[in-house]
Amino acid sequence: MTALATETVILMGEGSDTMTLVHELVAQVRGAGGGGRRPFGVGVSRASSSMVDLPALYGQARTALEVGRKISGAWAVTHFDDLGVYRLLSLVEDADELESFARETLKELTDDTAEAQDMRRTLEVLLATNINIAETARQLHFHYNTLRYRVAKLEKILGLFTAQPELRLDLSLALKIIAMRGINSQ
Repeated sequence: MTALATETVILMGEGSDTMTLVHELVAQVRGAGGGGRRPFGVGVSRASSSMVDLPALYGQARTALEVGRKISGAWAVTHFDDLGVYRLLSLVEDADELESFARETLKELTDDTAEAQDMRRTLEVLLATNINIAETARQLHFHYNTLRYRVAKLEKILGLFTAQPELRLDLSLALKIIAMRGINSQ
């Protein structure tokens, strides 16, 4: 273990129970109910048996930590392998290009209004359920017809995403960018 000015680095042996050990350690450090401690996040890299890999592993842990905090908040415990598409998006160095893509794709849904946030949530669930209207309505506690109205409104803003898989992919990525970058109206 090494304590730096703003972070602690712990090297652990390889094992299938690494995340269990990490969660146990975090629970002990946080104490009962957090103990009034300052929030801290944890990033976990892939395992390796070679010391040569340490710089790359440190980079993975830092990426997991940074992205985890943006997605799940200050107390996030995130493994590099669990980042999914966020891992790829974190590699894009031009943040302005990511934000531009998100704004161009989602249009006024990137606004920081209650309505835009609500419509983004509807879109997220629609995409997660593969445009299953009944399941989306159930998950969001909407009447089926209310959701049909929302789909029509979303398609008026975004285009015919229910019939265009490529547009659905773009929308999904744009929603991930917003979650990762914390984009809202400026």
